[in-house]
Amino acid sequence: MSTTTLHHHKGLTTAQVLESRQRYGENRLTPPREKSIWEKVRDCMHFWLLRLELGIVVLAVSGYAFLAVSGAYPTAGLWAVPALFGTLFVLTYTVAYMGGKWNAELREFSIDPLFTILLFILLLSGGIALYNGLLGGVEGWTPYLELIGIAAAVLLATIVAHVLETQNEKTFQSLNEVNDDTLVKVIRNDNVTQVKRHEVVVGDVILLETGEEVPADAELLSSMSLLMNESSLTGEPQCAKTTDPTLFDPDATYPSNHIMKGCTVMEGDCEARVFAVGDATASGKVFKAAQVQDQEATPLTKKLTELANLITMTSYVLAVLIVLGRLVRHTLHIPGTDDWEVMTYLGGALLTALGVIVYADRKM
Repeated sequence: MSTTTLHHHKGLTTAQVLESRQRYGENRLTPPREKSIWEKVRDCMHFWLLRLELGIVVLAVSGYAFLAVSGAYPTAGLWAVPALFGTLFVLTYTVAYMGGKWNAELREFSIDPLFTILLFILLLSGGIALYNGLLGGVEGWTPYLELIGIAAAVLLATIVAHVLETQNEKTFQSLNEVNDDTLVKVIRNDNVTQVKRHEVVVGDVILLETGEEVPADAELLSSMSLLMNESSLTGEPQCAKTTDPTLFDPDATYPSNHIMKGCTVMEGDCEARVFAVGDATASGKVFKAAQVQDQEATPLTKKLTELANLITMTSYVLAVLIVLGRLVRHTLHIPGTDDWEVMTYLGGALLTALGVIVYADRKM
């Protein structure tokens, strides 16, 4: 560790600060680009369940219009079919908009599997409710009570999750703004002054002491027993820094006379001249790379996605087989039962199938 004496430096003038900021930009990390409302609305149509429901709505509207025009079948009460499936389509779109995300690189629309399952069960419940209300002889709102309950639960859970996520994002942005407004000691116009962290520019001479965070990538001018915490970049909780070339560590991730943005002074103090700010810093490059890698499909990600899709499809196939098997068993053992009893038995089969799907998705 170096024990060199701190030297005095004049620092930048006001004109040089303005010139440097214009040339190299502000000391801020560029946030990820937010998708527009239209892009989010368009991306939702990649959700397979939305496409299925859209097809059902189109068939329901077309069928109702054909029957109404041709008079081939009484249309009294049939308006409920396109109305109900249209409402389910809007509900699914709302859930997908608030809780889903389209990854263009992976070609995958990600949404909580539990939401997908509940929305699918909601679609099945809608069909059962329409059957009971139009053909099963059940009058009033009775056939639709269970459907309304499931829809309310799904919508409430989606809204709560969306509100919490929005609040977390706002809190994170507020913390970043507070961090950017933290004062830093610099030498300008031959005087020691304090400026906000985002106002630091390339060429500034910064003064740091124990416990302070490095505002930008800088090269040491002088140091005194300097130990840095570089765990945010390299994972090293203690890293010796010096201006003495004989003490440089050839295996260090970053040069021994460089201190990096976001790292903390564990011990000692130093003077350093800034050579990179904002996105050009090491932490800025890591931040940008993390965003890109989060969108790119690596070979491991592709394999895991294929395995996850296989598990999901297997669970759906098993669920369908369970429902069909129990219906066949019920029909063979108890012939002549009324429609309501069949629908009740079907409800139990659907719950069993739902348990299989939930278990498989959670294991995935």
